[in-house]
Amino acid sequence: MLLKYLVAARIEEDVPMPTLTTHARSVLREVCERARELLAPVLHADAMAPVLTALWRDPLYCERIIHLAIEARVSASMAPEVCICPEPRSLNRVERELEGFHHHGVVFAAAPLITHELYPLIADAATSDSRRGGPFQFNVVSVHGDWLDGGRAQRVLYYEGLRDRFLECALETPLLLHSAQFVALGDEQTERHRLWAKQLDAIPLLNNYSASLVADDKASSVRRWREHGIDVPRQRLLPPGQHKLAQRFAGKTEELVVKPNTGTEGECVFLLRGNDTASLKHRLAACWEWGAAVVEERRDGVVYRDPCSGTYHTLALRLHVATTIDGQSCAESGYAQIGTDADTPASRGRGGTIIDLEEALENLVRRRDGALVTLLPDDRQRIVRAATRAAECLGDVALVGVDLVLDLGASSEFRAVVVEANPRPAGLAHSRFLRSQDNGCERGVSLCMWDRLASLQPPPMDTASVPPGASVEVS
Repeated sequence: MLLKYLVAARIEEDVPMPTLTTHARSVLREVCERARELLAPVLHADAMAPVLTALWRDPLYCERIIHLAIEARVSASMAPEVCICPEPRSLNRVERELEGFHHHGVVFAAAPLITHELYPLIADAATSDSRRGGPFQFNVVSVHGDWLDGGRAQRVLYYEGLRDRFLECALETPLLLHSAQFVALGDEQTERHRLWAKQLDAIPLLNNYSASLVADDKASSVRRWREHGIDVPRQRLLPPGQHKLAQRFAGKTEELVVKPNTGTEGECVFLLRGNDTASLKHRLAACWEWGAAVVEERRDGVVYRDPCSGTYHTLALRLHVATTIDGQSCAESGYAQIGTDADTPASRGRGGTIIDLEEALENLVRRRDGALVTLLPDDRQRIVRAATRAAECLGDVALVGVDLVLDLGASSEFRAVVVEANPRPAGLAHSRFLRSQDNGCERGVSLCMWDRLASLQPPPMDTASVPPGASVEVS
């Protein structure tokens, strides 16, 4: 923590995001050169030697300090502090500090703010354990994909309840995982999911690769939803270079959304007028850098009106849908994302903001003329049903984030339009349970997911006891 704040305090204010990591590395090198001078007044003498050794000899230790320093500069903390051990810990010591007997791994690739995803999952797992009574079952630990060795973790990040902090450490003996899920896999999320899932094929995966692949393909998902009668935008999949097909579609559409077919976090998503052929050509070129692109009609006829400023903002709802013990889909929680204005995608990755779902639904206007839109109870249920049905169409998904926009039909009837699904939902620290749930409007993501995993009761076992090629997947 001390090193994190030493680096964070020395990061210059105006450093652009693309060069922030490089700049932070340079700052850490300066801290290392002056380590004895800077640390001696505040660091216990017994800790000096292992910390200096880690700084000078352990590249991963230094890299993680950089991640934490960047976190401190770019986001307000929504989880307890992270402490990183400069030396490996024994497996026995770590397991004594973990209260449960089932080690659930949250596998990630993009390190900054990972505790914002981990903390709410830990809270939900503890709540699920408490409701069932008896001893705690789940230990939720975070593991970078590069820390995996088969079904074991060579390094873990876990929550120490008694000290109210996260602790990260290398392990002298790897920790056996009993189940796992994937979050924050970065730009190459699909390929990372595939590769790391292979290492974990002997344990339950939430979600498995094949089901996640369906959700990752935006065009395929929309086509499947349309076949099941779910309201989705009219859409066209465009392989690289198909300008004529794009122009033909745009000629019949007043407003367009252009995006990569397998993108994430709003990357390369653009809102255009259908007659703006020059911008369409330019935006498609950017999307085709990712592979196939999608053009679709813009369906967000209802947007968010800021109650303080009166400004209009694009709006997208994220609902988390989980599978219950009896195999049913249940929309349990969610949040809303708003854009910087009414013509910028509603995505945090594009400068947008996450707000509470209830705040969003209570401040709706029609984008065309600013007329107020008031949701009736049936309208709210329509949103929940649309998200639930969309998740059911995707197959074996234990937890999925369904994205919807709001629209009005020709007769001003309310429409909940499903646009995408994410099998590795993030932004979990912002999530609140829906009003329809027992603990509605409280922070949380899913209890059904943990209840279902507990009902399967996978026995803690050594991977050596699993036949080669065996695979256990949780729907």
